[in-house]
Amino acid sequence: MFNNHLKKSLSVTSFVILSFCVPTAANAFSQAFVFGDSLSDAGRFFIASGGIAPRPPYDQRFSNGMVWVEYLQTSLGLTPTLQTNFAIAGATTGNANTVNPLLPGIEQQVGGFLLTNPVVDSDALYIVFGGANDYLGNQSTDVGASVDNIGDYIIDLYNAGARNFLIPNLPNLGQLPATLSTPNSSNLSLITQSHNGLLAFTLSGLSQNIPSIKITSLDIFSLFADARNRPSEYEFTNVDQACLNTIQEGIPAQPIQVCPHPNEYLFWDNIHPTTRSHQLIGQLALKALGIPEPSSTWGLLGLGLIAAGLSLIKNR
Repeated sequence: MFNNHLKKSLSVTSFVILSFCVPTAANAFSQAFVFGDSLSDAGRFFIASGGIAPRPPYDQRFSNGMVWVEYLQTSLGLTPTLQTNFAIAGATTGNANTVNPLLPGIEQQVGGFLLTNPVVDSDALYIVFGGANDYLGNQSTDVGASVDNIGDYIIDLYNAGARNFLIPNLPNLGQLPATLSTPNSSNLSLITQSHNGLLAFTLSGLSQNIPSIKITSLDIFSLFADARNRPSEYEFTNVDQACLNTIQEGIPAQPIQVCPHPNEYLFWDNIHPTTRSHQLIGQLALKALGIPEPSSTWGLLGLGLIAAGLSLIKNR
């Protein structure tokens, strides 16, 4: 009788514990909509180019695998799809595209989305990530205009019904492999800091003054700074150079060279992170949103309690 009661209690206890093990991420958002540039482009530029670029060893993205929003969407129990990800390489925060003037900036991405969706899903997550193309290549130093653009898109989306936003800041643009050893490195670092500071101020103001809005900041700047300062903590062996050597790309006799261990590199090419770095950004985004990653802690506790219970049954 005791054994039957204990078995029943053990079954209930196991169910409760295993219930805690089920990730809460699956019910966090109904969908995730993305507006941005190559750092969030999951294949839209590849399709726009007719499948020509970026060519292998790129993975139809400007990296060697999934980009951070795809990792985030997967962790949220959502299916990454270009139907919800409008980010495309070259996009500035305005209406310009630095790769092809016929391609959209973030202004057209958001505007086109709202044109076909005048009322949007309030349970979805909205991601606006841009600014790098505004400043790289001496495009602009007008930090105020870029940050204002991002703020305007948040307001436009909010007015259409959006309530949940994830807004990343920029990594240090002066410490990319393409810029690190150039005369413009320090200037780009200052621009990055100004952009990030003004962005934080703007997001704080929007959060305080707009009812029922939830804006989550994503600090990519600090993540990359920490990775550069403590590479071994992230299992990186190279945080300054690109894994992909594209210097000889135009010479058929010397094709693109890929490093032996891409996951040990912070950067895939001279500007873009490896998919391992994107994975770290995705994990940071999940944490910033207040959603715990699936953990084995509860599972181990549950197994321990179950084992203890079985031991009691056996000893009776």
